[in-house]
Amino acid sequence: MLAVVTAAIARLGHHAAVDAVRQGAVSGGDAAAAVTALCALAGEPGLPAMTRAVALAAAVGAGAVAEVALPVGAVDLLDDRGLVDAVLALGHSGALTGLCAALGVTGGDARRLGLRLAASGAVGPHLVALLLAGADRAAAERALAADWSRRVRPLLVAAAATPGPTTVELTTWRDLLDGWRATHPGFGAEVVAALSELARQPS
Repeated sequence: MLAVVTAAIARLGHHAAVDAVRQGAVSGGDAAAAVTALCALAGEPGLPAMTRAVALAAAVGAGAVAEVALPVGAVDLLDDRGLVDAVLALGHSGALTGLCAALGVTGGDARRLGLRLAASGAVGPHLVALLLAGADRAAAERALAADWSRRVRPLLVAAAATPGPTTVELTTWRDLLDGWRATHPGFGAEVVAALSELARQPS
C-alpha cells in the first residue's frame, strides 16, 4: 500500500493523490482490507506526515463510499498532532470529522478536535456536527455562522443567479440545519433569520 500511495503522490501531488488512492481502494476488490492498510499506513510515525495524511484521508473516504467500517484503533490517530496538522494542511478536515463520526467520537474528544479545526480556519457542516457531538453549542453556533458567511451565503447568491449543481449542496445544508434545530431547539436562530432576509431580497 505504501508503494501505491507514494506513486500517486509522485504522479499527482498530495491533494489529487487522495482521490486516486481512495478510488483505487474502493475498486480494488477488497475495500475493507485496503481501508485497514491505509489506516495502518497513516499510523506509521517514520513516514512523512503528508504521506500519512493522504493515507488517512483516502481511508476515511473509501470507508464512507464502500460502507466499510474503519478499524477501531484508528481513533488513536486523532492524538497524533503531526498527522492532524498534515491533514489540515492538505485541506481535508472532513477526513478528521469523518473519522470521528464513523467511530462515535463524542464529548471532550470531539470538542477538542472541533475547536482545533475551527482555529485552523475550517468551515462546513462537518465541523458544526462535530462541535454539537462535543456538546459545545456556543462553538457550534460560531462554526455555523462562519459557514454561513464564508461559504453558504455566497453559494446561495450564486445559485440564485445561475442555478446549477450547488443547488443540491444547498438543499443538503438546509436539511442538516433543520435536523440540528430539531435536536437542539433554537440552534442557529441568527443564521435562520439571515437566510430568511436573503430570501426576501429581490433577485
